[in-house]
Amino acid sequence: MRIAVATGLIATAGLLGCDGSASLGGDGASYEMTEADAAAFEANRRLGHGINLGNALEAPREGDWGYRIERVHLKVIKRLGFDSVRVPVRWSAHIGPGPDYLIEEAFATRVDEVIDWASAEGLSVVLDDHHHGSVIDDPDRHGQELIALWRQLAGRYRDRPPGLVYELLNEPHGGLTAAKWNRLMADALATVRAVDPDRVVIVGPTQWNSIDRLDDLVLPADDRRLIVTVHYYEPFEFTHQGASWVDGSDEWLGTKFSGHGSAARQIARDLGRVAAWGRRQGRPIYVGEFGAYEKADMPSRAAWTRAVCRAIDESGFSRAYWEFGSGFGIYDPATATLRRPLVEALKSSER
Repeated sequence: MRIAVATGLIATAGLLGCDGSASLGGDGASYEMTEADAAAFEANRRLGHGINLGNALEAPREGDWGYRIERVHLKVIKRLGFDSVRVPVRWSAHIGPGPDYLIEEAFATRVDEVIDWASAEGLSVVLDDHHHGSVIDDPDRHGQELIALWRQLAGRYRDRPPGLVYELLNEPHGGLTAAKWNRLMADALATVRAVDPDRVVIVGPTQWNSIDRLDDLVLPADDRRLIVTVHYYEPFEFTHQGASWVDGSDEWLGTKFSGHGSAARQIARDLGRVAAWGRRQGRPIYVGEFGAYEKADMPSRAAWTRAVCRAIDESGFSRAYWEFGSGFGIYDPATATLRRPLVEALKSSER
């Protein structure tokens, strides 16, 4: 089945009508979209405005980084009006030796529990392979870990509703050059398709899902059940000031963001380039991470978040803020209180 629509990003601009048409904005060019394209755009629309459950299951062990996911957190997320959660998972810390690389059942059951909590609240879920260091550092030696992992995960979750979306690998970089990532991504996708053929899958470019590497991303032409993700933390000197894991970041302490001027205009230009790429490729876009670390002052963090959300939403992308309950978070789990300026900034474009 083929559906004629205007190119653009269905995520928030609208859905296919009964006659197969949609008014999506963008450059207005038309092309033939398949039913698989429509499934990807619809999945991206359902992701809508989301948030990452970061610093929990992608720590070496949940709790190592001071945060554990609780059921009440999913209830809070739903009550705040979010549509989805992204669940970063360090699967590589919970697999056995090759060639099978079997996932520890107790850990997989814990991930099931989090997915079930989110689904019970009506939230879509992005299930991510995060911090897979062996694959990123040496894909020639360890690429089969990713293949074996997704063979198991696709088998485990193939009967789940379409609200569950797979993300093959967070932020490929290091030894994963564009050429090596394109090959490994295609192999991992083929592995998923052999087990769970209709599942929508998220993939992104190298250099930590950089918008500057979108043109290097080669997607299988015959696989249209794909969403493309990018991450956005610019200007980095603002969003990562004082971050202990970034060398030299203490020198950036005190950097502010007003929401006006050249920095704000650059955000709009950057995300506009992503929108143009998405229109050319006919692919939906998911900004899977964006956020400003707690060492920045709160008025600046809120202004930056508001500016990024505005640019994302005007482009028709889905999004997931980084993150819920840790250093970038909108929620303080120690006091069970919300950081209201960030919450309001994330919801500002809905007014």
